[in-house]
Amino acid sequence: MDADKTTDLVADAVAKTPLNDGATAVAVAVYAESDISDAMRFLKSRNVEVDYAGETWLEAYVPARLLGELSERAGVISAQPVIPPSVPPAPAKAVVETTAASCRATDLGTVAGGASVSRNGGWTSACQSSARSGRMARFYTFSVGSTANMRIDLSSADRDSFMYLRAGNGTLSGNYIEKDDDDGSGNDARITRSLATGTYTVEATTYAAQAAGEFTLTVQNMEAAAAPAESCGAERLGAVAGGASVTQKGTWTTACQSTARAGKLARFYTFSVGATSTVRIDLTSSIDTYMYLRAGNGTSSGGYLEKDDDGGGGNNSRITRSLAAGTYTRWRRLSTPRRAWGISR
Repeated sequence: MDADKTTDLVADAVAKTPLNDGATAVAVAVYAESDISDAMRFLKSRNVEVDYAGETWLEAYVPARLLGELSERAGVISAQPVIPPSVPPAPAKAVVETTAASCRATDLGTVAGGASVSRNGGWTSACQSSARSGRMARFYTFSVGSTANMRIDLSSADRDSFMYLRAGNGTLSGNYIEKDDDDGSGNDARITRSLATGTYTVEATTYAAQAAGEFTLTVQNMEAAAAPAESCGAERLGAVAGGASVTQKGTWTTACQSTARAGKLARFYTFSVGATSTVRIDLTSSIDTYMYLRAGNGTSSGGYLEKDDDGGGGNNSRITRSLAAGTYTRWRRLSTPRRAWGISR
């Protein structure tokens, strides 16, 4: 941007500002040749809220003293004051209708130790943020069975993400435990903290206003997987929603023997699906695995829907099939006590 023109614009803006102290905000439209991200990072570092933004432009109320620096950011070709207000407008308090189906919190289930749950989603105008006026949002609920260190990542290749964490089931507004903008990679949001037993709600939103796009939310329990109970009772994994996956690590011990393969160690795990879905179940280990899938809750013996030995490549087991809504038990055996497995839809 031409230096003389920048000086004139800045001087004119400051002169028109009623309180010529350099702190009063001026409405500014900033344009970049190809990428506005450097200017946006500069404003964020100065705690300036960007009201609207596109790939090559943004609008914000900027303290007059920052206009010169702003106009010199990489790629900026124009930083023009709009009619400056005598008093910067107070941010509007969002009134959010939460009855629309798209604004209801999606339940990710219980995230056990050593497990993670991921969900892909998108921001649309059908659901607005309860905390950031003019921002689109989506809401997700998850539970923690015991106090655990949790990591929540909100990543997007399209937008600068922003995230709130609240206590409670489907808590779409009100006080939050923590918020984050860029603690993840690049412009991605990340919250890492200890959470007590209970249910929590994540608001996945954006830094800029009216920024539609796609994102991925991942909730990970950083604690070690709970040691399998010294019994043959099935461990419940909860509901596996569409687009989600559950991964669990564990061991075999002599306390639990296979009901279908004599002399083999075994463990049983129960999961459910809410609607007819194609489900993939993987059992991986350094040695040969074997797996059975049965219908029912904790069905540790009897007839099975499907079995597999090496369908996962190498000596790993894999079952991929359509399952109707209901509860299922996966049984697996191995002659050596090391294995890991996962379920995805």
